Amino acid sequence: MGLTIVMTGALISHSTLLRADLHRGHGAREARNIGVNIALLVLSVFVAAGRF
Repeated sequence: MGLTIVMTGALISHSTLLRADLHRGHGAREARNIGVNIALLVLSVFVAAGRF
């Protein structure tokens, strides 16, 4: 459950950084991080749901 909360915060943080990078004309680095965060968030939600 705790990892789900942490990954949600990380997703929000990386989304903010992606918007800033896109504004500067970059963005590939944070886009990869968001993809990894989404995968980990889905897995952590799946594990948390399985525990209940």
